[in-house]
Amino acid sequence: MKQKSVLTTLFALTSSLSFSQDVNFWLAYGNAGFAALNSAAVGSELKPCNLPEFRRLSVQLKVTNLTSEGKIYGAGGTFLAFDRAVKNAGNYSNYSAFLAASTEKMMELANMKWAKGLPGRTNSGEETTVDLLPSGSMAFSGSAGEGTSLRPIGIWQAFGFGADLNLYLAPGASATLGEFEFIYHGLNVFSPFGFCWGDTPSETGINLFGTADASSRFNYLGSPSGMGGLRQEKKYGMITNIPEPTSLAPVGVALVCLVRRRRNSPMTPRR
Repeated sequence: MKQKSVLTTLFALTSSLSFSQDVNFWLAYGNAGFAALNSAAVGSELKPCNLPEFRRLSVQLKVTNLTSEGKIYGAGGTFLAFDRAVKNAGNYSNYSAFLAASTEKMMELANMKWAKGLPGRTNSGEETTVDLLPSGSMAFSGSAGEGTSLRPIGIWQAFGFGADLNLYLAPGASATLGEFEFIYHGLNVFSPFGFCWGDTPSETGINLFGTADASSRFNYLGSPSGMGGLRQEKKYGMITNIPEPTSLAPVGVALVCLVRRRRNSPMTPRR
């Protein structure tokens, strides 16, 4: 029996929220099957995707030094949003409470792991390797802001690299900070989002989220405030079609989603 497949396109919407954008946070294919279905390699940035329905997939959290000089960072934080709820800044009591509050329910977190053996420097400048060490427990959190509107929710984790130890990024170099495995529920004619998810300001997608007024819920290396706070938002949306890839239907769905995106401009989420 021929396997039914889903054609999924991921598009990235980036908004820099930093005073000085020295680094770029991005997501990459995390498992070989996910990458191979898209003629890509593990570690390459997410691009148009071909996925079976109800498949597990993993993504890597990456960071790249955009400058022409080596950079060292003693700490950082990441906020990876993948759902939406009415939630002000603060944490859910547990994952069950997070799921109960979520409204989109396109992704479920199945597993995660943080990187080890990253290039590092001691405070005195000696070369070494470092592990990413979570600072406190990982939280399932709402994003910053006041009010009662729907807003992105996801995983929040501050981290360091150990006493007197720092992450080192050579000029133009990238590092993998962690990997997240999700159960992806797919998009189809029966989905509340139809064939498009994450392509409008009112939908989350897979989102490296950050807000200008956030006290902590964003992606950064260095200090979470001031010139060392490297804040950034990058949203990966999905456009999906169920029919066989040999048909012209995927083209039509992509055009429908493009029209939908234009009608819902601007792309910056309301906060």
